[in-house]
Amino acid sequence: MIFTCAPENEKRDGVDYRDVKAWFQQCRDYKIDVDRQLERIHRIYGSATKITQNLSGMPTASGNGDKIGNAAVDIIEEQTRYREMVKRLTALQNEATKRAYCLVVATECANAIVDFYVNGKTQDQIADETGVSGVDIVRKRINRGCKALAEIWLDFSTV
Repeated sequence: MIFTCAPENEKRDGVDYRDVKAWFQQCRDYKIDVDRQLERIHRIYGSATKITQNLSGMPTASGNGDKIGNAAVDIIEEQTRYREMVKRLTALQNEATKRAYCLVVATECANAIVDFYVNGKTQDQIADETGVSGVDIVRKRINRGCKALAEIWLDFSTV
């Protein structure tokens, strides 16, 4: 019997490039969460303004005053949470950008990683902006960059 070892099944030292991609993916995922939080604030604000439609600003039906007060409290809480989320997202994006640009030799890979994961562009947009022939080249640049970063990933501090 002949036994062959598949490279993807080998135990390696260091970090797998898929873990690096997953770390960068959290920038895109968290940006979606921040956008949802902003939508939540707008919904609460919209429901509060629908209650007070007369010129005096006084509620037109009984019980609406409580709804307005509750909406004001909810908006303040949600805005506080939103600001914290934006602060965390900014820190995460800054760290992701720093890590990506450690690829000083492969700047096209670093640019593709930053554009896709940090700036939230699609691979089609990146291909159009950089003038490459297709998304497969962008995808290869991202993979090549993540594989290169995986080799030095343990040198980064944990964020």
